[in-house]
Amino acid sequence: MSLEFAAQEIARAGSPPNPTALLPGQSSGPIAASTWDPVVDHTSFEPGADADHLILSASALEVPLGGAGQLLCGVPFLATLTNLSPGSPFAVPIPNDASLLGASFCAQGGSSTGGAFLFTNALDCVVGN
Repeated sequence: MSLEFAAQEIARAGSPPNPTALLPGQSSGPIAASTWDPVVDHTSFEPGADADHLILSASALEVPLGGAGQLLCGVPFLATLTNLSPGSPFAVPIPNDASLLGASFCAQGGSSTGGAFLFTNALDCVVGN
């Protein structure tokens, strides 16, 4: 008997809210043995960004960081990724590991523009199959 776990990506903006620019995976949610592809939408958020960033954490958090916005994922970070093509989806490999099924994690985006950095919303996620 195998257990089924639904992949989840629930947006969380914080209070006061960060811009809702980190969008869920474009092809699917975080599913074991696949590549998860969230993206920072620059339609109204930092349209001239130099780079997009994605942090992954085992826990959620809410810490105000002034003009950068709210840090919504706990430290230490599990991983940090940088995308030098702003607006292109990230490619986050999810291992084919049954122990990850049902595991939760937090992902938060951000963008840098001319040395300034701004955070987006977070996605509270669960690894599915």
